[in-house]
Amino acid sequence: MLLLRGRLGRLLGALGDSPSALETGGVSLSLLKVTVFSLSAFMAGIAGALIGATNLFAVGSTFTTIGSLTLFSLIIFVPGQTPWYAINCAFGFAVLPIFIPGANTAEYLQTLFGVSAVIVAYQRGKGKHQEAIPLSVRRVLDRLGEESNIQKWTK
Repeated sequence: MLLLRGRLGRLLGALGDSPSALETGGVSLSLLKVTVFSLSAFMAGIAGALIGATNLFAVGSTFTTIGSLTLFSLIIFVPGQTPWYAINCAFGFAVLPIFIPGANTAEYLQTLFGVSAVIVAYQRGKGKHQEAIPLSVRRVLDRLGEESNIQKWTK
């Protein structure tokens, strides 16, 4: 919240809108980019330390490629406003696997995530390139991702 509404958040919004206008206004783009990179590296370090603390150790093999991709995708695709998307991500990554017993829990959750990502991508791109998707697949996706179900998660 502080980053979004503070000076840095406004500068980042302006950087996304028009970098040349921002530079014309006297802001150093390279300094802004280095600041954002440093801040994100700091936050990633804190997150890694917290995950390491929950596992009681932190080594490179703890962070698998699929686990990192899952975390990244959760951050990108989980709907909600600040801070609820973070709580939803934590629930999906840490709490939900506890309630699904069995040795294949990770595979089930990854399959569920993949299907959900396809439905969200399809709903957001509705009307664009639909002729490339076979009719039978379009019908299934329309049924699974009806507008009433998607609206409550994306708004």
